[in-house]
Amino acid sequence: MDIKEIVESKSLAVFLSDWDAQNPRPDYIQCEHTRFMICIAYDSLGRPRYKKRCAVCYGGMSHTYKRADALEILAGEQPFDDEECQVKRQEIADSRSDYYLTIYETHRQKRRQAWRDYYDAYLVSLRWALLRVKALTKVNYKCVACESTDTLQLHHRHYQTLGEESLDDVVIVCKRCHDLLHLTQNALRPETGH
Repeated sequence: MDIKEIVESKSLAVFLSDWDAQNPRPDYIQCEHTRFMICIAYDSLGRPRYKKRCAVCYGGMSHTYKRADALEILAGEQPFDDEECQVKRQEIADSRSDYYLTIYETHRQKRRQAWRDYYDAYLVSLRWALLRVKALTKVNYKCVACESTDTLQLHHRHYQTLGEESLDDVVIVCKRCHDLLHLTQNALRPETGH
């Protein structure tokens, strides 16, 4: 379906909900390895604790063994030092982190572009034009800030209802006041805003 048809039939909330269903946010892949090893760590009182760790990614497998059970599993082998495992685990986690940050950033940019595509198509839609005419009529074709009649524009007070706005969600302003409004909003808005 073309974005222009989508804009005429769906609000932004419905559009983004559909987009999210088709483009799910990537999940962080948990350890699914089956090989494990036993590591020894010491608690604050110096007592040994035997931990189960993945033998591939060194992730903790949320199990601590009693000494007798750990020695039985080890069958005469020495347990690995948990501090060394932690260092290796951190190295692997750092490399994975960069990979997942790249994936999440790509997903975030695609979603933001979908929002932008919807918004751009909406501003030239019939729904927007009809809303603009209603808003202009309500204020007698004057800017609500300075009462100018030059280059009147429709400004969103917020984007939560984009595609299904009421007259309370928008305001008519002249181009000069509109530019000032955006300057003020951009100065107050965090860098990640629209």
